[in-house]
Amino acid sequence: MAETKRSPITFPLRGLSEDVRLVVFDQMFLVHSITLKSHSSFFRTFLKPSGSSETASKQIQYEYGSVVDDDGSWGLQKSSQIPHETHSKKSDQEAAAETSAFAILLHACYGKRYSLSSVDELQRVVKLADYYCCLPILSTSLDANMQSSVKFTAMIPHEAEIILPLACAARAPLLFREAFIHVVGKSWLTRSCTKQKYEKSLAMLIQVHQGKLDARAVEALEGLLNPRGLKCTSQYTFEQIQVAGGMVRRMIERELSKRGHRLDIRYKAHFYRSLYHCQSTPDPSVARQKTSENESLDLARKMVQQSLGPLLEDCSVLDSGRSSPGDPEWSYFLCTRLPDDELPWDQDQTDW
Repeated sequence: MAETKRSPITFPLRGLSEDVRLVVFDQMFLVHSITLKSHSSFFRTFLKPSGSSETASKQIQYEYGSVVDDDGSWGLQKSSQIPHETHSKKSDQEAAAETSAFAILLHACYGKRYSLSSVDELQRVVKLADYYCCLPILSTSLDANMQSSVKFTAMIPHEAEIILPLACAARAPLLFREAFIHVVGKSWLTRSCTKQKYEKSLAMLIQVHQGKLDARAVEALEGLLNPRGLKCTSQYTFEQIQVAGGMVRRMIERELSKRGHRLDIRYKAHFYRSLYHCQSTPDPSVARQKTSENESLDLARKMVQQSLGPLLEDCSVLDSGRSSPGDPEWSYFLCTRLPDDELPWDQDQTDW
């Protein structure tokens, strides 16, 4: 087995000594067979004692090292079966990335905290977890470590299309929902077809929620144009509702005029958010008028808030910087909700 110059990474367990030595490229890990076998059917099947008299007299019972195949993939092999002349066949950068991903997988097995730094790292971790048959423990740990993966979570809005199938493979509900919100919002905005990007059931789920987003947008507009059905109007007179409705229509006209009186779907989210903010600034000329008209202005504000609030809701939970439903930053809607019974995997399955 190749010599390593780095200090070994250990995972201490009270009362148990490390009995497995894993050398991944030039990094040694000292771990426990009981932990590996508990979380990985791969290790339950293939982790066998080294069997040499030299090893049997020590606490280390299992020794494995990394071997790179001709196609660039790699795996662990018994150290006694690795030729001494074997070389990495991977660049230092690639080897470091794979080692980091493997370390994260071990942290997941031990229930230790870790942080993801990139989408590439997530891809590597999910691939390793699939190969070593420990996706269930990764599923549990991914969501638990999202809050500490600040750099990674900032990438979710921009890399959601790549992250979504990875989160699905890992069956990580929190991460899946986060990516799903952005995928649905963006694909609704662009009317892009998802059939070629995702497997069938996932593509269909996206299309269903595109339709739900359509319905929300229509409902929001209907609420603005026909406000008598809104709960906020129940305590007001017919005349006040009529006056407030006129104020709302003028707000809409004012926002439309900024866009040449055309509302391209690409700018619909910006339009609704601008309208949401517009209603919060009273017209000074109206504010000086009699009390009944001030009440109508208050009602107009409530109409806009109640009509647009659900559409402008931000259902994401990992990016706390977007808490306001009227946040103008985003060009698409973030209001998609995905209940547990719609997650695209068997939630009763404990091993996969």
